[in-house]
Amino acid sequence: MGKGFHIPEYELVIEIARGSYGQVWLARGVLGTWRAIKIVQRALFEDARPYQREFNGIRHYEAISRGHDGLIDVLHVGRNEDEGYFYYVMELADDQVVGQDIRSADYSSRTLQSELSARAPLPAEECATLGAQLADALDYLHGHGLVHRDIKPHNILIDGNGNAKVSDFGLSKTADNALSAEVLTGTPLYMAPEQFYGE
Repeated sequence: MGKGFHIPEYELVIEIARGSYGQVWLARGVLGTWRAIKIVQRALFEDARPYQREFNGIRHYEAISRGHDGLIDVLHVGRNEDEGYFYYVMELADDQVVGQDIRSADYSSRTLQSELSARAPLPAEECATLGAQLADALDYLHGHGLVHRDIKPHNILIDGNGNAKVSDFGLSKTADNALSAEVLTGTPLYMAPEQFYGE
């Protein structure tokens, strides 16, 4: 399993998400603990700059990830230079059906997007609660000099108690250069107009 990736102490069980910057795997540790592992391959990029940018983003984020309940925890970052990839181990989001009681590879993460797909529109009170939680998490992130740059429903995880957690921090950048003209980064539908239109 895992298409030839070697992640020490983890078995890669199934690929659960894929994006332009890598794949996320459901993984089981040597103690049987379920985790999510994102693997970012150098070969997916035309040159080394965006690959290094993704690595730098997670390097900055890992140091503060466990300091706020509204941020997904990054538990370990590793790199395999010979094979051309790096990875990071994260806490696993709740499954849409069984929460944290995961017993098999039949897994689908509970996100704001999956909640919207299943039961939109959400009640106003729930929207206000989620919005306040996300604002607090992003305030913490900004207070530590980082900007996420790809906030969207797919990147908001919802736990069994209905609490929101921000995930997917590979595009995060230090606040002093987050809006540089270096590259247009993020999901266009969710970008701020000034970033998307270059105002």
